Amino acid sequence: MRRASATLALALGAALLGGACAAERAPTGSAPAAGWVETAKAANGAADDAMAEGDHERARGALEEALRAPEPGGVAEEDRRIVRQDLLFHIAQVELSAGEPEAALRRAEEGLALGRHDDLFTANLLVVLGRAHEALGREEQAADDYYDALEINDALLRRTLRPNEEIP
Repeated sequence: MRRASATLALALGAALLGGACAAERAPTGSAPAAGWVETAKAANGAADDAMAEGDHERARGALEEALRAPEPGGVAEEDRRIVRQDLLFHIAQVELSAGEPEAALRRAEEGLALGRHDDLFTANLLVVLGRAHEALGREEQAADDYYDALEINDALLRRTLRPNEEIP
């Protein structure tokens, strides 16, 4: 029951805070940087279209191509991280949908290796990591992943609801 409550709270937090891909949140300071972010945004859209048609290969290909795109100079490290983490999150989702939880696990871990922060991008990766662990029958690891994501989403939600308070 506790895990079900945590999962429901996590889903609610993600619904309240989520929805925007990194390309919609990453600031850009130059035309090349803006083009790179637009490439990631277009890849997410192409992957969504492909997934709607059940075409995992096309979705995976669009996202992988964007992930391989060279980063232009002048992109802040934080922006680079969130764009890459968002792409890896979406690739992991495609892998799960394709019935490849091991591949999803690897891609989620690759995204988390870029850095863990108290933000939506880390929380998304933790959720998809939990789903991969769950699909592999690793319920305890999945619960830990979901809990870590829940803590991040809880902090983000509290900051959103009470922006003038200092929240740990």
